[in-house]
Amino acid sequence: MKKTMANYRTKLLLITFLLAGCTGIHSMSDKQLGNAKSNAGKHKEALIHYSQALETNQKDWELWFNRALTNQKLGFHEKAIEDVNKSITLNPSNSESYLLSSTSKKAIGDFTGQVRALKQSITINPEFAAGYINLGNIARDNDKDYVIAIANYSKAINILSAKEVNLHPKIKEELILSYGNRSVAYQRNGNLPKACKDTKKASSLGSIKIKQFLETPEGAWCKNMNVN
Repeated sequence: MKKTMANYRTKLLLITFLLAGCTGIHSMSDKQLGNAKSNAGKHKEALIHYSQALETNQKDWELWFNRALTNQKLGFHEKAIEDVNKSITLNPSNSESYLLSSTSKKAIGDFTGQVRALKQSITINPEFAAGYINLGNIARDNDKDYVIAIANYSKAINILSAKEVNLHPKIKEELILSYGNRSVAYQRNGNLPKACKDTKKASSLGSIKIKQFLETPEGAWCKNMNVN
């Protein structure tokens, strides 16, 4: 009887261990599957996997961030804000989290919260170019303050230009965006030479859209301008 009970306890412990191991593997697997589905653009399926992963791992800030981003892509902005707030609580030093938060706050009409989140992103990381680009957009398009807009875009350009653009496509993309947006701000502020110079710079960095613009009648004024 004692031997039978001992064998039973051994089997029970073994089963418990295996179940615990499977749960951990399942959690990681769901996170990986969520990432794969998200990369494939299957956001509804990604959301399911991230939610399942969070059932067993509430302390992973990346999981909360990934589900927030997925909710945002699906248009569930209030849920995205809830999730990213949990991500920020676990890791308050990730500037991308505040950028994500600002985007969803803009979507629900919380423009004060949008600006606050962006300012927080560059407070945490003064080298966070995306924060300056978005603050520049707000100053340019909402406030019509082209001087502030230009200053923010210039800050982003200085940060990005110090990095190895050719090795990082995302950096090049943000640099093109900074020059393109600053060119619009210069144009609206009446400084056409600087606007044209930025337009040509964005084109030289590989912006197909701006290259095409320079070949249109609307872009002829800049194409024919000597800004060297």
